[in-house]
Amino acid sequence: MVELDLDTILDIADQPGTYLRTARCLDFLRPEMRVHAANNIREMGIEAHVFNPFIPVLSGRLNNRDHRKLMIIDGKAAFTGGVNLADEYINLTFMNSEWLTYAINTKNLGGWIIGGKCVDYAYGIKYLNVALQHIRQREASEKERIDRVCPGFTEKHPSWMVDLSEWKLAEDVHSLHSRNLSKFLKWFAEKAEGGEG
Repeated sequence: MVELDLDTILDIADQPGTYLRTARCLDFLRPEMRVHAANNIREMGIEAHVFNPFIPVLSGRLNNRDHRKLMIIDGKAAFTGGVNLADEYINLTFMNSEWLTYAINTKNLGGWIIGGKCVDYAYGIKYLNVALQHIRQREASEKERIDRVCPGFTEKHPSWMVDLSEWKLAEDVHSLHSRNLSKFLKWFAEKAEGGEG
């Protein structure tokens, strides 16, 4: 099975002759935010449509809410999941290896609770190590992407992953890809000019 993350899909979509479209059910957003969300997707070069809007009145129309993900490539369809497993569901979206390594080394879980019970370090370390491995894999991909655009950047700035996390938090960016990398580099340069870098 081949696994593709959003960054890889967006990079593939940048290739000549590739066309990417999406249809999203955005019921979880306020009506005024639905247009904004679709526009953000369109800014990435993806044709986006909001479908099946929720209308909270009694009607004879069947209201089928299927949140499984459907991928269609060359006219062939496949369901690709829909169990909502992503970094943001386990609080890894903005995490970086330096922050997590610090938590592991200081043995400070900060009141971690699983199933309504406070978790001690001995119980949590196996999960933290798996999370650290996942984050390091993501950072290796981000490092490669950054150095491809700005050679030597990550060597010159060894704590780049902390800066990247700060930028993601400030801008509510969930993943680094070719379309927002220049925004991160600009943010970093402005931060460095301001004496913070």
